[in-house]
Amino acid sequence: MSAYQRLTINIFDKGDEAAEVQPKLKPVELIAAILAEFGDDLPYLSLNPSGYHLLRGNGTPLIDDTPIGSQLGSETRVVLAERIPQIPPQATALPAPLYLREPKSGKVFPLHWSPALIGRSDSNLPDEALLAVNLNGLPHSERVSRRHARITYQGGKYVFECLADNPVVLRTAGGEIPLTGNRRHQIQPNDMIVLEFSQIQLHVLQRNG
Repeated sequence: MSAYQRLTINIFDKGDEAAEVQPKLKPVELIAAILAEFGDDLPYLSLNPSGYHLLRGNGTPLIDDTPIGSQLGSETRVVLAERIPQIPPQATALPAPLYLREPKSGKVFPLHWSPALIGRSDSNLPDEALLAVNLNGLPHSERVSRRHARITYQGGKYVFECLADNPVVLRTAGGEIPLTGNRRHQIQPNDMIVLEFSQIQLHVLQRNG
């Protein structure tokens, strides 16, 4: 008798992937292995397994710290899904998440609401709940304004607005666009947002499903 359990795991744009896992493996451990294996193919995947869960066929999540074998029984298919955070009361949920990836660290910031702020955390500010991209801890993040930029979803488009005097450059397929002083511009997947003083770069990504 095999010591492994055969599963089909649906992994976003990769679709269904076959896997053999030990029944004693916990969902959080399997998620960590999935992220490590498919992170290069799916750059919008975070490195943090706590941002995901595994769903049964009926849509209910597996318990993170309970072995998979004792939860699935005869089921053989699960779906990797993002945990959707609570939407701040002053925001609206996006129809599909947008992702900003910092290439050097590989850190991924999912955006689930609009407006979404980019900057550094400050609990004394009234709009702290809207901070979706907290750049604290990245190299030279002290050069990032607490409220550096804002992304809003308007008429089916994602619009980037610089809120700080610190210069921002948007690198697009059509060239570089300087953005300062509340100037706005539409952003699209594969654009690169460059915060010039800190040289932090944020790659704009979106998944299909």
